[in-house]
Amino acid sequence: MNATAPRHRILAVDLDGTLLKDDRTVAPEDLAAIREARAAGVYVTIVTGRIASGALPTAREVGIDTPIVCADGAQLVQPATGELIARKSLPGKATRAALTVFSDRRLTPFVLTHEAIHARRGAESLAPWVIGWSPELRLHAPEELAWPELRDVAIVLGIGNRDVAGNALDELGQSLPPSAGAVAFPMGSDEVWGVRVQARGCTKSAGLSALAARLGVRRTDVAYVGDWYNDISAFAWAGRSFAMGHAPQDVKRHANEVLRATSESGGGVAEVVHRWL
Repeated sequence: MNATAPRHRILAVDLDGTLLKDDRTVAPEDLAAIREARAAGVYVTIVTGRIASGALPTAREVGIDTPIVCADGAQLVQPATGELIARKSLPGKATRAALTVFSDRRLTPFVLTHEAIHARRGAESLAPWVIGWSPELRLHAPEELAWPELRDVAIVLGIGNRDVAGNALDELGQSLPPSAGAVAFPMGSDEVWGVRVQARGCTKSAGLSALAARLGVRRTDVAYVGDWYNDISAFAWAGRSFAMGHAPQDVKRHANEVLRATSESGGGVAEVVHRWL
């Protein structure tokens, strides 16, 4: 008699506002649920907008050993070693075009490589808006920093007010090469906006799809939980999707189910594990 092949599954969780509570801690019940899922043979991973250096500490803290998806799909990283298994970097032409537009429009630029955030000295006042991507913020004197020579650029970010960000986005639509795209978004305040430039095709769904293919897991056997607009593509791709209770209404409507747990209470991952497994 042939034994039935084991069914491989993936539980993919967003980081900020999902696994990490508002106070940047992991709820004990979520940590226990990750252990329970792993004991049941489920691959548990993180799928986040953070770059690798900003996501690895939490992955290691909760014991995740499956590769994690970072920078909204631009990076696939092995937690134990920090090795970049796969990366999708911005071409130098796109990096230069973005920095030119940001300079012309007086947006403060930040360049996120696969390891750290780079900025010119004087940008410290905006640090609270960017360290969510990574605590590794490296400030340079203007003469020390040759922006186009930075390697492995994952994201070029410009920060300013809403009107300036909108104007920059329009200009980027004309100046970026086809290999790159840009989006504008509020950074937790309607007064402070960011414009993000990234290699085209970098989405959480693309990163999660690549990971599933690598692990030999069917799309229908993937569950995803998140809370924000950049999670919508992963909601659509995963076989089963869950939105946190505090997520905006126009994010919730893209998920299969809405959880009771919020980023204040924690427990969203535990709730998913109990519903799904």
